[in-house]
Amino acid sequence: MFKVKAQFMKLLVAVIFLALLILGVFAIDFTIRKWYIKKAVREALTEMRLEAEQSTKTAPK
Repeated sequence: MFKVKAQFMKLLVAVIFLALLILGVFAIDFTIRKWYIKKAVREALTEMRLEAEQSTKTAPK
């Protein structure tokens, strides 16, 4: 009886460890994607701002 309980506990610990590992990988992946999206949005906004400044400078008055 005790042997079965010990095996079950080992299996339970292994399953919990794997679940936490998978969640950690997903969390890291999500964070990296969020950083890349922020960087891309920032670059796009900067580019749009520069284009707007150039168009106002070259626009006939």
